[in-house]
Amino acid sequence: MANEVELKTAARQLGVEVKSVMDSTDLTAAEKGERLDKLQAESERIGAELKNLERARALMTGAGSAEEPENQGAAIERRSLGEQVVNDPAYQKALASRGGRYSAMTTVGLKTQGATNMMGESTSGTSAGSALSGYFLAGTAGPSILPNFLPGIVEQRFFPLTIADLFAQGATDSPVISYLKETAWTNSSAATGEGATMPYSTDAIARVQEQVGKVTNVHKITDEMLQDASQYVSFLNNRLVFGVQRQEEVQLLAGSGYPGVNGLLARTSGFTVAPGVSAGGVTITGGLTFPAGGTPGAGETGATVSTITWGREAGTPNTPATAVQIADGLFGALTDIRFAAFCEPDAFVVNPYDWQTIRLGKDSQNQYLGGSFFGADYGQPQNAGESLWGKRVVVTPVIPQGYILVGSFKENAQLFRSKGITVEMVNTNGTDFEQGLVSVRATSRLALAVYRPQAFELVKLATSTS
Repeated sequence: MANEVELKTAARQLGVEVKSVMDSTDLTAAEKGERLDKLQAESERIGAELKNLERARALMTGAGSAEEPENQGAAIERRSLGEQVVNDPAYQKALASRGGRYSAMTTVGLKTQGATNMMGESTSGTSAGSALSGYFLAGTAGPSILPNFLPGIVEQRFFPLTIADLFAQGATDSPVISYLKETAWTNSSAATGEGATMPYSTDAIARVQEQVGKVTNVHKITDEMLQDASQYVSFLNNRLVFGVQRQEEVQLLAGSGYPGVNGLLARTSGFTVAPGVSAGGVTITGGLTFPAGGTPGAGETGATVSTITWGREAGTPNTPATAVQIADGLFGALTDIRFAAFCEPDAFVVNPYDWQTIRLGKDSQNQYLGGSFFGADYGQPQNAGESLWGKRVVVTPVIPQGYILVGSFKENAQLFRSKGITVEMVNTNGTDFEQGLVSVRATSRLALAVYRPQAFELVKLATSTS
């Protein structure tokens, strides 16, 4: 029988697999149902084994025996603090809410020796302490008027996560992803006369390796918070995992390699370039940061790609590109990839302001090319949605304004995860035990394999300073 850690790890992995099934665009509804049935059966098996382990633990520690404790008014807790944390409802809720997919540091005040407390204890007495006085009105009757305390926490908003879902998904139990790639083929086939020497052809392969990187996040909570503020603890745990996911997106797009991820845009030197452009493309030194500094709703530290190679420039240099010029340039990128890599692109990644320029494009009659704000032009219904040239448009501030990424994401790149995102708690980190603190950490290990870099192209939009 598997131990408790293995079972809980398996349960988290199930969550990842469920999300992968539901997000898949290649499976039919019937196929999704069949896979979900198998996952549900596996979930029920894991749940049953966990219950059996809990019962066995209770029997071995004497719980449920006929012997009663001397103090009938107080229950005796026989579990260690680690077991209490793992089984705490707040922890379980946070874990379940992310389906097993849980870097930036969540900032929480730390309770140190002699420092102000985090829970606002010291509220006993005949008058409200300073932490409560702001909740009540002044005047004689003020303390008797109860505020209307609303449930929940009003959270900050961040722009949606989009990049990870563009790639095909995979799992790995090794820290290295290795695969063979054909690098050259010379086909010397030729018409050959009787008795003449037949031509030789050659082929070459190479092994490509990607190292699994790691994204982490950690925060501390107190014993009192764990016991008395379950809503806040659950909120923090969700933020912990959300922070890891947001940094994952940056790493997948612009990571520079181990200890992080070798991101997609770190390989622009291998991207397709338009015919007539020099083999190395046009390179900008100094790099670009993804997302750009100061981008609202980022919620993470950006990553800078030191050298960017784009395949073509849309528009006329030194003049801001128009909607039609951008659309023409993007169709050119589709053709470049089809011609050079024999792959069919499936998506554009566009900054919201660049998408605005495209979407508000008008013809000579001042009609919106993508349909008016009432949904119709020339009496005909229009519903362009977020698509262009029949391809999906992913609108996200993670890519800086002025650059559009075109590529065949699902077919030619794959995201590998090692055990999904894990969340762990411990009270033996430094002086945590004596200070009544619990350290909570989230860890994600992942790697990006880009099988054909030439299946991608970066388009630069012309500006007044091109």
